[in-house]
Amino acid sequence: MPQSKVIALPQNGGRYMYNISYSNGAIILTSIFAINRTLFNQADYAVLREFYNQVVAKQAEQIVLKKG
Repeated sequence: MPQSKVIALPQNGGRYMYNISYSNGAIILTSIFAINRTLFNQADYAVLREFYNQVVAKQAEQIVLKKG
């Protein structure tokens, strides 16, 4: 299973939380995406782009089910 992860933007600009667990035969996945600012400066673009790249990469991870 993928690892849980938290990704945050500097200055409380936003946060992405990905939590996955297995309990009682069920996979429980929680994904929370929050942007706290409405305006970002041009200087913040590189950090913002990397944040989105990490979010997309995390969401693209696969969960492999095996017959047990």
